[in-house]
Amino acid sequence: GLATAGYSIFLYTEEIQLAKNIRKVSESLVEESPKKHLLKSRLCNELFVTLKMSTEPMHCTPIVFLDYYKSAMMSGDIENALVCRWNYCCAGFWLSMLDLSSVSRYAAVCMKEMAKHKQSTILYSTMCLVHCCSKLSGIASATADIDLKSYDELEEIVGETNNALLAWQVFIYQMCDHFFMREYIVVAELSEKFSEKYPSSPQKRILQFFRTFYEGIAYFQIARDTRQNKWRALGEKVVVQISQFEETMSKWNFENKSLLLW
Repeated sequence: GLATAGYSIFLYTEEIQLAKNIRKVSESLVEESPKKHLLKSRLCNELFVTLKMSTEPMHCTPIVFLDYYKSAMMSGDIENALVCRWNYCCAGFWLSMLDLSSVSRYAAVCMKEMAKHKQSTILYSTMCLVHCCSKLSGIASATADIDLKSYDELEEIVGETNNALLAWQVFIYQMCDHFFMREYIVVAELSEKFSEKYPSSPQKRILQFFRTFYEGIAYFQIARDTRQNKWRALGEKVVVQISQFEETMSKWNFENKSLLLW
């Protein structure tokens, strides 16, 4: 209950320091509990890691996914164990902890385990990561044993299932593809389209911070290319958002992004 309260405060208020303090107390209580492995597996991804990565240096956090993965396996919680592996894999990509070929190989191993245990949502989400790695590296992924769905097929699955998490994954990795290919108009169009379809998409999740930063770079570059004030205005809104993240969450994580935008 205490951990859930801290996470709710983080998501829906600006009392970030209070949420951070509650998380630390919750973590201490979990470590002292005789059921600590079960509790760690149940609470790790949203209640601990999202808040921890948002308020502390991001690169220091992902290693805990491996610890929580072990706890989840020890408690027999296969679903959350695989989510931990997936999150570690994603962190390797987004935080540049691993090179693209290593991320792709690790993702292929994870997908086999996800397919075995019929964890379809994170399996399809990992496929988005694999597509992005292949696009950016130019190297096909070693996924011969997996029915690797294309982005179009994954979007069809989203339409059939109305799975908001998968919709987010398809969007954010396609956005990443186009961002690093410097196709900034496409980045802006994808973002606008997603916001129209999912206007209430959570604003305080880790990849949302990357999305905001990518949008800012795209808007300012489009403004330079087109001389249209509307793009500069959108970019300036992003600067304000990043500055707010810096002030309320973590100067370490967001000051560099704020400076890069200017």
